[in-house]
Amino acid sequence: MKISDYFVYVAENLKEIVLSEYSDDIYGTIIPELSESFGDDKVLKVDKEIVVRMFKDETTFNFISKEVLTKDFYYSLRQCHSNSYNGALVNEWEKSVFKELESFGVGKGVWSTRHPKGKNYTTYKIDITDNFNRILSHFLESHIGYNSTIYDFNNYFNLVEETENYSDDIECLELRLSDYPDHRNVDKYINESIFDYLDF
Repeated sequence: MKISDYFVYVAENLKEIVLSEYSDDIYGTIIPELSESFGDDKVLKVDKEIVVRMFKDETTFNFISKEVLTKDFYYSLRQCHSNSYNGALVNEWEKSVFKELESFGVGKGVWSTRHPKGKNYTTYKIDITDNFNRILSHFLESHIGYNSTIYDFNNYFNLVEETENYSDDIECLELRLSDYPDHRNVDKYINESIFDYLDF
């Protein structure tokens, strides 16, 4: 959704602002000034251009979101921002993990979905062929003289963990995860999902 569509959406739901219906905080906004400029100091007719001007002024926007468009609208904005923030952060973490996995030799994976008995199961499949050969080589070198054999492990990850514990050549993944997402990604998430949250 474009941000211009959002302004139209607000204008269509708001239509007009009757100044006397709100607290005196309204006089700390640009609403009375806009109302007078259109020849009526009691009622402000709202259209897209008016919404844009009001939302560009921080004090006016805060007043509108808290008093004019109800608490549900205010909290829906906060929820949209919170979920977009967390979604952007998780997405960046995911990319960092997968990038590190690739550098570790695991290979790039693909998402796949199964629908057994009407249920959805989404998994991330990674080709471990090349890495398995490397892990197996390190396992054999590090377990010379031990009683453990490859048949003692019932899955790939147990084998990797065992090899990591005994081999000096196998290292853990090293990740540097940001505490904050890129604000551009947060904005993108907000613009894509804002209409799913708005409640007038």
